[in-house]
Amino acid sequence: MQGGRAAMLPRDAELSRLARQVVERERRHQRPVEMVRIETWRVGYARDTLAATTSRTREFVYRVDPTPAPRP
Repeated sequence: MQGGRAAMLPRDAELSRLARQVVERERRHQRPVEMVRIETWRVGYARDTLAATTSRTREFVYRVDPTPAPRP
């Protein structure tokens, strides 16, 4: 699975591709999946204490088509 591009530039196209890869993996293992939620987070550090804080920068939801993928 290639999530590097989605991590660097989380546009809808990259996040959709990543979500489809997750769906494919789950189906290979015969695990049902109805949706995939991907969140991106940013870590910031306070200048004086270097205390870390996190904030969600993006949430992307991919809803899976309930029809099974065609078999080759």
